Amino acid sequence: MESRANPVSPSLEGSPGGSFAQRFAGIFFSPTEAFRTILRAPDILPPLIVLVAVSVAAWEAVLRKIGIAQLVRASLEQSGRAKTMTPEQIQQAVSQSARFLPIVYRVVALVGVPIFLLIIALIGLAILKAIFGQQLTFKVAYSITTYAELPAVIAGLLGILVVLFGDPTTFNPTNPAPTNLGFFLSPEGMSKPLYTAASSVNPFSLWFMALLGIGFSEAVGRKVRARTIFLCFFSLWVLWVLLRMGLAAI
Repeated sequence: MESRANPVSPSLEGSPGGSFAQRFAGIFFSPTEAFRTILRAPDILPPLIVLVAVSVAAWEAVLRKIGIAQLVRASLEQSGRAKTMTPEQIQQAVSQSARFLPIVYRVVALVGVPIFLLIIALIGLAILKAIFGQQLTFKVAYSITTYAELPAVIAGLLGILVVLFGDPTTFNPTNPAPTNLGFFLSPEGMSKPLYTAASSVNPFSLWFMALLGIGFSEAVGRKVRARTIFLCFFSLWVLWVLLRMGLAAI
Protein backbone atom coordinates (compact mmCIF):
# COMPACT_ATOMS: atom_id res chain seq x y z
CA MET A 1 0.00 0.00 0.00
CA GLU A 2 1.40 3.38 -0.97
CA SER A 3 1.93 6.14 1.55
CA ARG A 4 1.39 9.81 1.15
CA ALA A 5 3.70 11.76 -1.17
CA ASN A 6 5.49 13.31 1.77
CA PRO A 7 4.74 11.31 4.91
CA VAL A 8 6.02 13.53 7.69
CA SER A 9 4.75 12.75 11.17
CA PRO A 10 2.14 15.15 12.57
CA SER A 11 4.50 16.22 15.36
CA LEU A 12 6.84 17.70 12.76
CA GLU A 13 4.27 19.54 10.72
CA GLY A 14 4.32 23.26 11.24
CA SER A 15 7.44 23.11 13.41
CA PRO A 16 10.39 25.38 12.66
CA GLY A 17 12.97 23.91 10.35
CA GLY A 18 16.07 25.40 11.95
CA SER A 19 18.92 27.26 10.31
CA PHE A 20 21.29 25.75 7.79
CA ALA A 21 24.13 25.98 10.33
CA GLN A 22 22.10 23.92 12.80
CA ARG A 23 21.27 21.37 10.11
CA PHE A 24 24.89 21.19 8.98
CA ALA A 25 26.12 20.50 12.52
CA GLY A 26 23.28 18.08 13.15
CA ILE A 27 24.23 15.91 10.18
CA PHE A 28 27.56 15.21 11.90
CA PHE A 29 26.50 14.97 15.53
CA SER A 30 22.80 14.03 15.56
CA PRO A 31 21.73 12.92 12.07
CA THR A 32 18.33 11.53 13.04
CA GLU A 33 17.25 14.78 14.68
CA ALA A 34 18.83 16.74 11.83
CA PHE A 35 16.80 14.91 9.20
CA ARG A 36 13.63 15.40 11.23
CA THR A 37 14.37 19.10 11.19
CA ILE A 38 15.13 19.04 7.46
CA LEU A 39 11.84 17.27 6.73
CA ARG A 40 9.90 20.09 8.36
CA ALA A 41 11.12 22.45 5.64
CA PRO A 42 13.12 20.60 2.96
CA ASP A 43 15.62 22.71 1.06
CA ILE A 44 18.28 22.00 -1.52
CA LEU A 45 20.20 25.15 -2.37
CA PRO A 46 22.22 25.81 0.86
CA PRO A 47 23.87 22.36 1.10
CA LEU A 48 24.30 22.20 -2.66
CA ILE A 49 26.10 25.56 -2.70
CA VAL A 50 28.51 24.36 0.00
CA LEU A 51 29.23 21.09 -1.81
CA VAL A 52 29.75 22.77 -5.19
CA ALA A 53 31.96 25.45 -3.62
CA VAL A 54 34.24 22.81 -2.09
CA SER A 55 34.34 20.91 -5.38
CA VAL A 56 35.28 24.03 -7.34
CA ALA A 57 37.89 25.04 -4.74
CA ALA A 58 39.46 21.57 -4.82
CA TRP A 59 39.77 21.52 -8.61
CA GLU A 60 41.10 25.07 -8.70
CA ALA A 61 43.76 24.08 -6.19
CA VAL A 62 44.69 21.09 -8.34
CA LEU A 63 44.88 23.11 -11.56
CA ARG A 64 46.94 25.89 -9.99
CA LYS A 65 49.29 23.86 -7.78
CA ILE A 66 49.65 20.60 -9.73
CA GLY A 67 49.06 21.92 -13.24
CA ILE A 68 47.44 20.31 -16.23
CA ALA A 69 50.76 18.93 -17.55
CA GLN A 70 51.39 16.88 -14.41
CA LEU A 71 47.78 15.68 -14.39
CA VAL A 72 48.03 14.40 -17.96
CA ARG A 73 51.39 12.71 -17.36
CA ALA A 74 50.10 11.03 -14.19
CA SER A 75 47.00 9.80 -16.01
CA LEU A 76 49.08 8.38 -18.86
CA GLU A 77 51.39 6.60 -16.41
CA GLN A 78 48.53 5.09 -14.42
CA SER A 79 46.76 3.87 -17.55
CA GLY A 80 49.98 2.28 -18.82
CA ARG A 81 49.89 4.25 -22.06
CA ALA A 82 53.06 6.15 -21.16
CA LYS A 83 55.11 2.95 -21.53
CA THR A 84 54.19 2.72 -25.21
CA MET A 85 54.73 6.42 -25.99
CA THR A 86 57.88 8.36 -26.80
CA PRO A 87 58.72 11.51 -24.82
CA GLU A 88 57.68 13.53 -27.88
CA GLN A 89 54.28 11.83 -27.99
CA ILE A 90 53.76 12.43 -24.29
CA GLN A 91 54.61 16.10 -24.71
CA GLN A 92 52.25 16.34 -27.66
CA ALA A 93 49.44 14.80 -25.59
CA VAL A 94 50.15 17.29 -22.79
CA SER A 95 50.09 20.23 -25.20
CA GLN A 96 46.84 19.14 -26.80
CA SER A 97 45.15 18.47 -23.45
CA ALA A 98 46.21 21.86 -22.07
CA ARG A 99 43.85 23.54 -24.54
CA PHE A 100 40.58 22.05 -23.32
CA LEU A 101 41.07 19.95 -20.15
CA PRO A 102 41.10 22.92 -17.73
CA ILE A 103 37.67 23.91 -19.06
CA VAL A 104 36.42 20.33 -18.77
CA TYR A 105 37.64 20.02 -15.18
CA ARG A 106 36.00 23.30 -14.19
CA VAL A 107 32.70 22.32 -15.77
CA VAL A 108 32.81 18.95 -14.02
CA ALA A 109 33.58 20.65 -10.70
CA LEU A 110 30.56 22.91 -11.17
CA VAL A 111 27.91 20.49 -12.43
CA GLY A 112 29.27 17.09 -11.38
CA VAL A 113 28.02 17.27 -7.80
CA PRO A 114 24.42 18.32 -8.63
CA ILE A 115 24.16 15.64 -11.33
CA PHE A 116 25.60 12.92 -9.08
CA LEU A 117 23.20 13.82 -6.26
CA LEU A 118 20.31 13.96 -8.72
CA ILE A 119 21.05 10.37 -9.76
CA ILE A 120 21.29 9.21 -6.14
CA ALA A 121 18.01 10.94 -5.25
CA LEU A 122 16.27 9.23 -8.17
CA ILE A 123 17.72 5.88 -7.08
CA GLY A 124 16.40 6.50 -3.57
CA LEU A 125 12.94 7.27 -4.92
CA ALA A 126 13.05 4.12 -7.07
CA ILE A 127 14.08 1.95 -4.11
CA LEU A 128 11.26 3.25 -1.93
CA LYS A 129 8.67 2.93 -4.70
CA ALA A 130 9.65 -0.36 -6.31
CA ILE A 131 10.71 -2.34 -3.26
CA PHE A 132 8.77 -0.87 -0.35
CA GLY A 133 5.76 0.79 -2.00
CA GLN A 134 6.54 4.17 -0.42
CA GLN A 135 6.49 7.54 -2.15
CA LEU A 136 8.24 10.85 -1.61
CA THR A 137 8.30 14.10 -3.51
CA PHE A 138 11.42 14.72 -5.55
CA LYS A 139 12.24 17.82 -3.49
CA VAL A 140 12.28 15.82 -0.26
CA ALA A 141 14.45 13.09 -1.82
CA TYR A 142 16.92 15.60 -3.27
CA SER A 143 17.07 17.52 0.01
CA ILE A 144 17.84 14.33 1.94
CA THR A 145 20.54 13.40 -0.58
CA THR A 146 22.28 16.79 -0.55
CA TYR A 147 22.39 16.90 3.24
CA ALA A 148 23.60 13.28 3.41
CA GLU A 149 26.54 14.24 1.19
CA LEU A 150 27.75 17.05 3.49
CA PRO A 151 30.45 14.87 5.16
CA ALA A 152 32.13 14.95 1.73
CA VAL A 153 33.12 18.50 2.65
CA ILE A 154 35.71 16.99 4.99
CA ALA A 155 37.08 14.82 2.18
CA GLY A 156 37.25 17.84 -0.11
CA LEU A 157 39.12 19.91 2.45
CA LEU A 158 41.56 17.05 3.05
CA GLY A 159 42.16 16.90 -0.68
CA ILE A 160 42.87 20.63 -0.82
CA LEU A 161 45.38 20.32 2.03
CA VAL A 162 47.16 17.45 0.26
CA VAL A 163 47.37 19.49 -2.94
CA LEU A 164 48.60 22.67 -1.27
CA PHE A 165 51.16 21.11 1.06
CA GLY A 166 52.03 17.82 -0.67
CA ASP A 167 54.58 16.99 -3.35
CA PRO A 168 53.13 17.86 -6.79
CA THR A 169 55.28 15.21 -8.48
CA THR A 170 53.65 12.40 -6.48
CA PHE A 171 50.07 13.64 -6.88
CA ASN A 172 47.65 10.87 -7.83
CA PRO A 173 44.60 12.19 -9.73
CA THR A 174 42.75 8.93 -9.08
CA ASN A 175 43.23 9.14 -5.31
CA PRO A 176 43.95 12.78 -4.47
CA ALA A 177 43.12 12.59 -0.73
CA PRO A 178 43.81 10.08 2.08
CA THR A 179 40.18 8.96 2.21
CA ASN A 180 40.58 5.41 0.90
CA LEU A 181 43.05 2.51 0.98
CA GLY A 182 44.18 3.16 -2.58
CA PHE A 183 45.77 6.45 -1.54
CA PHE A 184 48.34 4.57 0.55
CA LEU A 185 49.12 1.95 -2.10
CA SER A 186 51.13 2.07 -5.30
CA PRO A 187 49.14 1.22 -8.45
CA GLU A 188 52.34 -0.10 -9.99
CA GLY A 189 52.80 -2.81 -7.38
CA MET A 190 49.40 -4.52 -7.63
CA SER A 191 46.78 -5.60 -10.14
CA LYS A 192 44.40 -2.98 -11.49
CA PRO A 193 41.24 -4.72 -10.21
CA LEU A 194 42.69 -5.03 -6.72
CA TYR A 195 43.81 -1.41 -6.75
CA THR A 196 40.32 -0.38 -7.90
CA ALA A 197 38.80 -2.32 -5.01
CA ALA A 198 41.20 -0.74 -2.53
CA SER A 199 40.41 2.71 -3.89
CA SER A 200 36.71 2.03 -3.37
CA VAL A 201 37.07 1.29 0.35
CA ASN A 202 36.07 4.78 1.38
CA PRO A 203 34.57 5.58 4.81
CA PHE A 204 32.90 8.67 3.36
CA SER A 205 30.94 6.52 0.90
CA LEU A 206 29.72 4.33 3.76
CA TRP A 207 28.91 7.43 5.80
CA PHE A 208 26.94 8.83 2.86
CA MET A 209 24.93 5.62 2.49
CA ALA A 210 24.26 5.45 6.22
CA LEU A 211 22.91 8.99 6.21
CA LEU A 212 20.78 8.20 3.16
CA GLY A 213 19.30 5.30 5.11
CA ILE A 214 18.47 7.52 8.09
CA GLY A 215 17.07 10.34 5.97
CA PHE A 216 14.84 8.23 3.74
CA SER A 217 13.65 6.17 6.70
CA GLU A 218 12.60 9.28 8.61
CA ALA A 219 10.91 10.66 5.48
CA VAL A 220 8.58 7.64 5.28
CA GLY A 221 7.80 7.72 8.97
CA ARG A 222 10.16 4.83 9.71
CA LYS A 223 7.93 2.45 7.78
CA VAL A 224 11.21 1.17 6.35
CA ARG A 225 14.20 0.78 8.64
CA ALA A 226 17.27 2.92 8.06
CA ARG A 227 19.42 -0.21 8.05
CA THR A 228 17.30 -1.77 5.31
CA ILE A 229 17.59 1.29 3.07
CA PHE A 230 21.32 1.44 3.77
CA LEU A 231 21.71 -2.18 2.67
CA CYS A 232 19.87 -1.40 -0.58
CA PHE A 233 22.30 1.41 -1.38
CA PHE A 234 25.23 -0.70 -0.18
CA SER A 235 24.26 -3.56 -2.50
CA LEU A 236 24.16 -1.19 -5.47
CA TRP A 237 27.52 0.24 -4.41
CA VAL A 238 29.04 -3.28 -4.30
CA LEU A 239 27.73 -3.96 -7.80
CA TRP A 240 29.28 -0.67 -8.98
CA VAL A 241 32.65 -1.59 -7.45
CA LEU A 242 32.54 -5.04 -9.06
CA LEU A 243 31.75 -3.42 -12.41
CA ARG A 244 34.71 -1.06 -12.05
CA MET A 245 36.97 -3.98 -11.12
CA GLY A 246 35.81 -5.87 -14.20
CA LEU A 247 36.49 -2.90 -16.46
CA ALA A 248 39.92 -2.44 -14.86
CA ALA A 249 40.74 -6.06 -15.63
CA ILE A 250 40.00 -5.64 -19.34
